[in-house]
Amino acid sequence: MSLVQGFLARIQRYLDKGVILSLPDQKNLVKLSQFVQGMFELMLFSEACFVSMAVYFDRLLSKKNDLINHLNMTRLIFISGVLAIKMHDDFSYKNSYYAKISGVPNHELNDLEKSFLQWIEYSLLVNKEEYDKYYTSLTNF
Repeated sequence: MSLVQGFLARIQRYLDKGVILSLPDQKNLVKLSQFVQGMFELMLFSEACFVSMAVYFDRLLSKKNDLINHLNMTRLIFISGVLAIKMHDDFSYKNSYYAKISGVPNHELNDLEKSFLQWIEYSLLVNKEEYDKYYTSLTNF
């Protein structure tokens, strides 16, 4: 649970600094919190997946921060989570399952996955030092 709270605190810092275009109102932050918590539970994220999701999202921010806004943030967080699961877990569902639980049409999810990978230059490996840094940051928010 603290990983979710740490991730949301990280998003809030990005919003406060203007790195991510701000959400229109506080209700949207509550919805985002519910979305991330639900995603963590429904997708059965391991800690490693959640930490990697945060790394991937930050990589996207460092390369394409003008891309992220309140309209697409949940989709970008979701696809970073899907990629983390695919990289870490021995079993992952097909994109059709992720499309069903996210409400994003399958073809859009496929396109988003392809675009996300291109935006982060296919950089999905997370070394131990980076993992430890993110884990500490997420758990000690």
